[in-house]
Amino acid sequence: MLTFKARMLRYIVQLYKYYIFNPSATISSQRWRMKLAARMQRMPKSVHKRNFFINGMPASWFTPNKIAEHGHKQHVLLFIHGGGFCLGSIYTHRGLIANIAKMANIPTLAINYRLAPEHPHPAALNDVIMAYQYLREQGYVNIIIGGDSAGGNLALAAIHYCYNNKLPIPKAVIALSPATGVLHTNLSGQQKMPNDPLLSLKAIKKWRLCYAPDSNLLKHPYISPILGDLSYFPPSFFQVGTRELLLQDSLLMVEKLQMANRSVTLDVWEGMFHDFQMTAHILPEAKMAIKRIAEFIQQV
Repeated sequence: MLTFKARMLRYIVQLYKYYIFNPSATISSQRWRMKLAARMQRMPKSVHKRNFFINGMPASWFTPNKIAEHGHKQHVLLFIHGGGFCLGSIYTHRGLIANIAKMANIPTLAINYRLAPEHPHPAALNDVIMAYQYLREQGYVNIIIGGDSAGGNLALAAIHYCYNNKLPIPKAVIALSPATGVLHTNLSGQQKMPNDPLLSLKAIKKWRLCYAPDSNLLKHPYISPILGDLSYFPPSFFQVGTRELLLQDSLLMVEKLQMANRSVTLDVWEGMFHDFQMTAHILPEAKMAIKRIAEFIQQV
């Protein structure tokens, strides 16, 4: 049963749907509004954030105070922010990233990858791979890659890229409400969609056209990870709410991974909205969801 805070917050996030993610607004306006709303994000004081650049790309280390940033080269998390491939940044997702780093007690790297429509596919994926290669060059052995929404898509696509280009496969992958290709290819054939308080089909379509203007690209695993061979996927963790347009993207991807005999964990939250994990500073359900993410990280 949802807490009172969760029920109230679900109504509040509808303002984001019509103000920030209004499909009639320009991309630049959506970016500005999202950045403005991100002022409410809170980072735990026990996590240190350090900004730097990877070959000119803005990046940040999120390091829990319990561990030194480069105290060991074993486990590290590369987290890719969401935002429909067109919006978002390290800044807008700093609370989520820092909370995961803190609860999992793991150094976490985040990047500001290039956004569409100025930089359509494959710019974002290339930037993710560049960050992954940077971590390998730094000596990290067990690299976990993850992301939310569009960032989850990029994390999953990176698995395909690594395999196809003979790079070491990440230790594990974490996908929070990812776009896997089900929705924008109508793979599920679903007629009635969940009543999503945050995202609209029009907004998702607009961002998709900005990122992949050529509809033929939708059939490629780098855009629609579910359409690729999943036999080489590492242990995977999917987390999604039932009040999301992208619900089937997670459910069918997990089903296909299970059919491929891969290790996969599905964590479904009844009644929760898209990216609810970003509200861990106020929502008990979000805090518990991040705890489950941390438990998965600590087990791989």
